[in-house]
Amino acid sequence: DTVRLKGSVSDDRKPKTKGLQRKWEVLEGPGLVRFSDSSSPTSEAMFSTPGEYMLRLKGHDGELWTSDLLYVAVLASKTTLVKGWEFNGTLDKEGWTEASVGETGWPDPNHAIFSVAPVKYVTGGYYIVVVKDTAKAKLVSPSKLGISARKGQYLEVSMQNHTSAKQMKLSFIAAPDAGGDAAKSVAFDVIPNDKQVRVYRVDMSKVAGWEGTIDQLRLEPGAGEAITGTMRVDYVRLLERSK
Repeated sequence: DTVRLKGSVSDDRKPKTKGLQRKWEVLEGPGLVRFSDSSSPTSEAMFSTPGEYMLRLKGHDGELWTSDLLYVAVLASKTTLVKGWEFNGTLDKEGWTEASVGETGWPDPNHAIFSVAPVKYVTGGYYIVVVKDTAKAKLVSPSKLGISARKGQYLEVSMQNHTSAKQMKLSFIAAPDAGGDAAKSVAFDVIPNDKQVRVYRVDMSKVAGWEGTIDQLRLEPGAGEAITGTMRVDYVRLLERSK
C-alpha cells in the first residue's frame, strides 16, 4: 500500500531572501498516511488501511502559498480495478450522459434567451444532476466498454442521493447484442433525501445475464418511480476480487 507521488512546485524566486518550502499534508482518509519525506514533491506515501484519501501538496515562498489536491483510492487486498470513472476534471463527464431528467425550457420575457433546467454539471470530483418530477431519469455510460464479465466482480457507486428515490436500477447491455432484449438489470436500495455520501455495492456475480462482454452501463435513479431532487455522484467503479 505504497504510492510514489509525483508532484512539482516552482517559484519566481521572489523574495530572494526566503526559501521555497514544499509540504505534503493529509486532509481526509480513514487511516494513517506516512510520507517518506513530506517536504519532497516526489515522496512515497504509505497508507495504513484501504479507503479514500485526500492529500494536499503545498508550496510556500515565505510570502504567498498555493496548493493542489490529490485523491488516492486504496483498494482492499486482492482487489483490482476493472473500470472506473472519478469525475475529477471540471466539466468532464468522462463519456457519461444524462437523459430524461425532467428538463423544462421556457423563454425569458426580459431577455432574448432560452433557459433550460435542471442542472447537469461536473466539478471537483462530483457529477451533479438535478432531477425534476420524472420516472425516466438515467445516467448512461460510454458505449463499447469491452468489459469481460466474470465472477467476483462488483460495482461501487459513491453518491449522495438528495432525491426522493428509495431504489436505483443498474442496467447493462452485453455485446455484441443490441436492443432492449439484451439489457439486463438489478435494483438496489438507496437512502432517500440523504445528507451523507454513501458507497453502494452491487455483487454482479449474482445478477442474471452478467456474462460475455459488457458494452454499456446505465443507472436509473428512482427505478421507475417519479422523483425530484439532486444527485451527486462521486465515482462509479467496477472492481474484481481474486481468490
